[in-house]
Amino acid sequence: STGNIVIAGESRQTADLVSVWGGAAPANHATIRIVKSDGTEVKPIQLASATATKAEMWHGIGTIKTGFGVRFAGDDGRAKVRLFDNAGTPTVATNIDLGTLVGNPVAATGGRGDGVGFHGNGNDAYAVVGVGNDADGKPTVLVTVLNANGTVRWSKSVADDIDLLSPGRADVAIDALGRVAVTYDTTSASVNGVRGVLARVFDAKGSPLGGTFYVSEREPPDTQS
Repeated sequence: STGNIVIAGESRQTADLVSVWGGAAPANHATIRIVKSDGTEVKPIQLASATATKAEMWHGIGTIKTGFGVRFAGDDGRAKVRLFDNAGTPTVATNIDLGTLVGNPVAATGGRGDGVGFHGNGNDAYAVVGVGNDADGKPTVLVTVLNANGTVRWSKSVADDIDLLSPGRADVAIDALGRVAVTYDTTSASVNGVRGVLARVFDAKGSPLGGTFYVSEREPPDTQS
């Protein structure tokens, strides 16, 4: 909403974590910097994490009208989120562990974020996905929507209407009204183990707008498609 630009990166100059940021040991670390559209610096480069410890990230920025969130893997490998205002000042002092916040370890999966999505809706919410096994050991894709202050708006299994065999990478989109679409690749028992891309759409309160569907030109996919 201010026109500021957030630039994020994963620094692999591991010694900087000690010499620049005061960490105890060298490691990769995630950084952010805020500039105006003309390149004028608003906030100098800083750590995305609240601690000078290992942090790795990939595709981990979501924006809303009052600021942005950064998703990264902490030094324990679990997914964390840290929230900032438009000037790059943290609005939540600590790293938010997604698994602890949601009360489901699947929310903390995905490592640095290569195969899971994290996005803001440009308004008042963030959406994030995780892929793993639920409490019963069943493969699941979990979608969570966070409010601007980092609290949980809603969280649920994406595919409670079909049996998943081995979900892989996932992504999520959320619009300004809070409606969510989740897509992921998986093998499914209903199509004899053939790998395909599935999706599901939810309203702003987390209720599904229909069932799981194929994202393809051929439904269901077969071994030749």
